[in-house]
Amino acid sequence: MTFDSRPYRPADLEPLTAFVIECWRRTPTPSELMCPGDFVWGVLQNASYKPEEGIRIWEQGGAVVGFVLQKRAKFDLYMAPWLSPEERSELLRAMVTHAETHALRLDPTARVSTSAARSNLETIQTLQALGYAQSPFMMYFLERPLDKDIPPPRLPEGFVVRHLEPHEMGERVDIHLEVWHPSRFSMQSYLNIRSAPLYRPDLDLVTVGPEGRFASYCIIWYDPVNRIGEFEPVGTRPTFEGRGLGRAVLTEGFRRLKALGAKTACVACEPDTLEFYQSAGFTEVNQWLDFSKTL
Repeated sequence: MTFDSRPYRPADLEPLTAFVIECWRRTPTPSELMCPGDFVWGVLQNASYKPEEGIRIWEQGGAVVGFVLQKRAKFDLYMAPWLSPEERSELLRAMVTHAETHALRLDPTARVSTSAARSNLETIQTLQALGYAQSPFMMYFLERPLDKDIPPPRLPEGFVVRHLEPHEMGERVDIHLEVWHPSRFSMQSYLNIRSAPLYRPDLDLVTVGPEGRFASYCIIWYDPVNRIGEFEPVGTRPTFEGRGLGRAVLTEGFRRLKALGAKTACVACEPDTLEFYQSAGFTEVNQWLDFSKTL
C-alpha cells in the first residue's frame, strides 16, 4: 500500500468536491461522510483561511483517496470508502499524524479534535487507539424525504421568500454576521462562495419583510449525482424569531430541491436546534461525535 501526499492547490477545489460526491455515491452509509456542501462551505466561509496550509491531500496511483481539512487544532477527515480496511487504517493514521504535526507547529500546547459518525466504529476505534477520547460536543445529521407534495411556505402578512438578487449582497452578508456573531464571514467570503462548485443562485434564499429587510436565510448545496440538497448555513435574525420565518425558508428550499429532482434534503445541527429541524420534517439518521487529544 503506497500513498503519496501533497498540499492543496487552488485548482483542487472542484476535483475535491467531485471526490466527496463520489464518496457519497459509493458508500452504503452516506451519513458517515461530510456532505459536499460542508466541504465547500468549510473552505470558503472565512476569506482569510489559507487552504494551501490547512488542507493536505493523499493520492494512490495519482487518484485522490483522502484529505484533511484543518483549521488550527480542529481537523476533518475525508477518506475514500472504496479502500480496503487495511488501506483505510493506514491512511487514517497517516492523516491524523499529519494533523497533529501541523497543529503542534501552530501551538505546542494544542489539544486537537476531530469528529466521526457514531455508526463509524472503524474510525472511532482507530482514533481511540491513537489516544483520542470522546468529548461532550456532538452534532446530529438529519434527513427529510422529498417524495410527497410540499405546500408553499406559510408567511406572515407582507413577507415573501425568494432567492437573493445580486444587488442585495451587502444585506446578505449583514444578516449572516448578525445571526452568527462573532463571525469572520465577509463580502469576500460571500463572493468566493458565489463562484464555488455546487453554488446555485436560485438556492440562495431569503425571507424579506415589508420594509425590505432580510429576516431569515439559507444556502442549499444541491448534489445532482446523489440527488440530495444540504442546508448550510441557515439562520433567522433574533428580532424575527418565533414567527415561522426559519421554517418558511426551509420549506421554499424543499420545494425548489424537489423541482430539481432531489430525493432528500439534509442538515447537520447542534442539540439546541434539533427540535426546530424536526418540526420541519427532518429526522435523525446519525450523530457526529467529537474526539480530542492533548498533544
